[in-house]
Amino acid sequence: SLPTAAAFGLLSLCRALRLSRPPVPRLRWRAVRLARKESTQSSGKSGAASRSFAGAKETPRVRRRRQRRQRPKVLRKPELDPNEVPEVQPAIIVDEVSWTPAVKGAGEKGRYSTKPVLESVSWSVCRKQKIGLIGPNGCGKSSQLLMLLGQIEPTGGRIMKHPANMKIAYMQQEADLDNGKTTFEELLSVFGDRALADVDSAIKEATADARLEQLDELVEERNLTEKHLGEVEDLILQLDLVSYRKTLARDMSGGWQMRVALGKIILSRPDLILLDEPTNHIDLETVEFMEELLRAQDVAMVIVSHDRYFLNQVCNRIVEIADGESKTYFGNYVEYLQARDGAFYSEWQEYNLHRDRVLALKKRIKKLQQRFLMDTLKQKKQDLEKLLANAPPKPEVKVVKNFRFPCSLSVASMDDEASTKESSVDEEPSEDVDDVWGSEVEPLPLLEVENLNVAFPEKEILKNISFTLRQGEKVAVVGPNGCGKSTLVKALVNDLDKSGRVEGQASITSAGSAYFPQRLAEAFNTEEGSVQDALYMSCTSMDVERAGGIEAVLDRLRLNGITAKQPVSSLSGGEKARLAFAKFLLKPVALLVLDEPTNHLDIPTRELLEDALKSFEGAALVVSHDRFFLREFSTRVLEVSNGNIIDHPSWDDYQACWARSCLMRFALEPQII
Repeated sequence: SLPTAAAFGLLSLCRALRLSRPPVPRLRWRAVRLARKESTQSSGKSGAASRSFAGAKETPRVRRRRQRRQRPKVLRKPELDPNEVPEVQPAIIVDEVSWTPAVKGAGEKGRYSTKPVLESVSWSVCRKQKIGLIGPNGCGKSSQLLMLLGQIEPTGGRIMKHPANMKIAYMQQEADLDNGKTTFEELLSVFGDRALADVDSAIKEATADARLEQLDELVEERNLTEKHLGEVEDLILQLDLVSYRKTLARDMSGGWQMRVALGKIILSRPDLILLDEPTNHIDLETVEFMEELLRAQDVAMVIVSHDRYFLNQVCNRIVEIADGESKTYFGNYVEYLQARDGAFYSEWQEYNLHRDRVLALKKRIKKLQQRFLMDTLKQKKQDLEKLLANAPPKPEVKVVKNFRFPCSLSVASMDDEASTKESSVDEEPSEDVDDVWGSEVEPLPLLEVENLNVAFPEKEILKNISFTLRQGEKVAVVGPNGCGKSTLVKALVNDLDKSGRVEGQASITSAGSAYFPQRLAEAFNTEEGSVQDALYMSCTSMDVERAGGIEAVLDRLRLNGITAKQPVSSLSGGEKARLAFAKFLLKPVALLVLDEPTNHLDIPTRELLEDALKSFEGAALVVSHDRFFLREFSTRVLEVSNGNIIDHPSWDDYQACWARSCLMRFALEPQII
């Protein structure tokens, strides 16, 4: 036909004029790949191979093969032999454990609730892992350690150990040592060996008629005893116990006793180490030494502690116990905080995104109803039902009831302000108004100490101590155990033992002060009556009205309900500490003197105490070994050393000085040896 002939004629004309594309050769995909490889390697060079395939067209078949090769390869997991033991196998598996404590008899001291403490707790620890168990007081952390030891049976769930007869070492809050043994004897008692002299005498007493096997056993026992003696000597050097080698356990402080207890655990070579509040009542130097020692051990550990800095330095996994359930986070304590906050943010983001989708779909359904599009409307309603069925739960926001310590200075200023409003406004200004505006007002001194000396009959503790504490300052008192921190605090509040002798001057503001003793249990054992009665007796009706009522104060410190009606003597250590803080909330003061306030406090209560101290308008003098706690609120550091005081302007400056002193001490150690 004419159109077909015209088309063929036009095509022939185009070919003649070379206006059409060159013919596409049917190349194999390997040739195309080689050509592209050569073209990329040439990178601008005009080679014959790169020119020959410059116009080559990639066929769909070649494209599919290329895309298939570019996909990331998914490695299939090999099928594991059930009889084969993997390289990293959990040493302990806690699987869906629940526990309800038994109710104690009326004649026994203490109380338990029938409410389940653990409802669904699951976690595991592998070899060389260090787990930190955290949570509020009473959530069942120490009870889980006792379950691992077999002293408590869980109500539900199971605890699996591998191997079943694994060796577990347990260190309680107080070092369990024999007071009649020296440090060397205590460490050597781990092996249960006879003395080397006894073994030698047994070999000498062996007659010629003795069997060869008996002599071999005695020689082997002697070699093993020598080996154990060498291990003990090496560990004494490692623990820095050379000067305490022949010292009895009862004559050592708590920090040195804790070192001996740790040494016994290391010598026993356990498969699992359980530590329950290991940093309680020990100084900063011992805590840092313990951190380095535990980090160097290739043993699985489960640590119950409220010391956040210690958890951050030692642990590589955190298990949070809350509301009877557990959540596991990988990393140290700081990484746990980041992961917890990130997970909470992701939950809220997912919840808000789902809510926006539901609102948009409802809006779409409303428009479809107006247009009478029934088929589309039915489909959208089904989509809405599916969306609502798969709705994520709303993240739970826990309302934290914080508290603030009232300051008597601010209360007095409010009263003065109210009185000035009632007075006449026609009073003439003072003549020194320009001088007042031109100079800065220095904060009011609340504590002045000048040439203070404290001594006991056997030893002089503090020599010529002088410092001033002004309004707004939060001062941390640090130093090793036995240096005189608590002695200084007791001398300031007139709570020193009668045998102590105090010289010098220490004047405290007349605006009032409050004292938190270190041995809080002994201070509260003398009080009778319930918790509510103790609060009513410690304040006036005006104080109660200002604080919003006794019930409100107890509610802020989690002492409400049944606890408020309990006798003070039956409270736990943490509850007694919160009761002391409740008294501080009722009675406004200008100066807080706190001696180890974080003992027996869980992490949430420590965080609340940090915020309360930061917002306190008066001054605070705090003795503590909790580095995380002191770093949060302290504006100044007083270091007690060799009976004197070193004043540091900040916590960072104190840390830098401490690091320099440690470096100098380590540099001098080889010369001393």
